[in-house]
Amino acid sequence: TAKLTNTPPTSTTSIPPYNINQSSKPVTPPTQQPSKPATPPTQPKQQP
Repeated sequence: TAKLTNTPPTSTTSIPPYNINQSSKPVTPPTQQPSKPATPPTQPKQQP
């Protein structure tokens, strides 16, 4: 039981750092996505 109790604490400490990394990643994709969608719309308009 002592080992199990020691494992949770370590996992909880590892989770916070992971959450920070995840937040940083989601922020970057949104910036790239808007730029890409903006380019395709310009091509379809030129074709018709």
